[in-house]
Amino acid sequence: MGGKLNIILKKLPFAAILLLSAACKDDAAMLSADNDEPVVIRATADGDGMNNGLAGRELLFTYPSKAEGGKMKSLVCTFNEEGYGVVYTDEEKTKLLRWDEIDTGRDAAAYPEGALDAVYLDNLVNYPVQTPDPSSEDILKKYDNFQAMRFGYRSSEEDKELPLLDGANPRPSDYNYKWMAAPVKSEKAKEADIIWNRISKPEKGKLLEFKLEHKMSAVSFRFYSEDEDMVTALQGDGITVYLDYVRPWLETKGVIGEQKDAKIIPFKRADGTFGVKGYLEIQHGLCLVKEGRLEPVETAGKADGKYHSTPVWIFPPNQYAAGSSPGPEMTIILGNGHKYGGMLPQQIKYCKVDEEGKEVWIEESLNFKAGYHLTFNVKLSSATAARPVLFEKVEVADWSKGLTETSSLSESGINSWEDYVLLVELYNKGEHSEDNYRLMKYGVYNEDTGRWKFDLWRNITMPAGEVELPKFDTDDFEIEFNGYTIADSQGNVIAGTKESIVRNSKS
Repeated sequence: MGGKLNIILKKLPFAAILLLSAACKDDAAMLSADNDEPVVIRATADGDGMNNGLAGRELLFTYPSKAEGGKMKSLVCTFNEEGYGVVYTDEEKTKLLRWDEIDTGRDAAAYPEGALDAVYLDNLVNYPVQTPDPSSEDILKKYDNFQAMRFGYRSSEEDKELPLLDGANPRPSDYNYKWMAAPVKSEKAKEADIIWNRISKPEKGKLLEFKLEHKMSAVSFRFYSEDEDMVTALQGDGITVYLDYVRPWLETKGVIGEQKDAKIIPFKRADGTFGVKGYLEIQHGLCLVKEGRLEPVETAGKADGKYHSTPVWIFPPNQYAAGSSPGPEMTIILGNGHKYGGMLPQQIKYCKVDEEGKEVWIEESLNFKAGYHLTFNVKLSSATAARPVLFEKVEVADWSKGLTETSSLSESGINSWEDYVLLVELYNKGEHSEDNYRLMKYGVYNEDTGRWKFDLWRNITMPAGEVELPKFDTDDFEIEFNGYTIADSQGNVIAGTKESIVRNSKS
């Protein structure tokens, strides 16, 4: 069908092209290299939970323009509900970008300075590539938005909408740069959550399939307490959660002694990296929740009333080096007026795949990491007049783990037969150290007891054909069944206590 699709695509309007592409997506990926063929794009992003890609969105497509001698040019790409997009070259949306307008396939040395044999897709629609004007006082006109992207100043209207604690002043007051921090459900997050990728040396005529990367960090706080009155307060109205000593923008003040804004490159579209230099200002009183409610956290698919969370917020990536400056501080004010707060943990641990493809466990200073979601677990206690907060483990997961706008932030634990079997297999290998990141999927390491604690979060049934329940070789762990059980394929309960899952148990 590939040849027929080529001919039809040239004649059909936008809606028909995308409908046909969706219906014939296998053929669309195999289109012949006809230069007069429209460019068709398919895009997905890690953790968006969208099977149909970024359906209904407008993104920015950047490419080397043949008409401009290979220089980079940007145009808006419009996606339909099936997740397929096309690019128009005119404001009236009557002319489609075609492959014969993209300069690709030349020797690398033949491209002009700053241009590459590659095409790009990102969500920064308000910042198309442009011819820079170095003499301009407007930083949005001074740079080309490809090698040195700037985001500019916020407007007076944006100043009024900043989510600040009453009495907190927006900073940096002398520069008023645009904030690039926002809750994931907000309209502003469509720009603040930078998603980006490129395809090098694209093949003419083929469907462009982009796997977009999240370049920013995501942060949320999950609260719980063993005090019943405090649990009730966490479920109520009028709650405020705010941060001090954080950076909500990508711009910085100029380096002392240099011309204002000199050598500052917040983001490079060319390679998707940040290059911030200069004096790093900080903001106080940034409200994640302002006189509102926390979100009940789901455990095993249901809200149990125990845990409550702030929304997930997008933040610029930033390393908070231990001892170099005050680290970020979190404060929560409950509806009853009681106030709790403290400095965030100065160290985090996360899993990373190294150059050899092996998963390694890394510990470093607190870092709002690009492409990662940090969940801070916070225990509140009214046991002392100081009203302390206890920051427990920080969960660090990359976006591909499924961060969505309705993320449940579910607890680690055993949720399926597969979870149970893998946990027993891992534990019986004898690797029980607190740094065993594989076990963190199923439980929490208790430093006081030196043991792992696992939770069963739903009833589990052994699949038909399985005849034996896998058991732990030792009992040097803790487990909570939370009223749930493990049954055989006939529905008979075979495990509901620790003793029933430990081999050679004397009980």
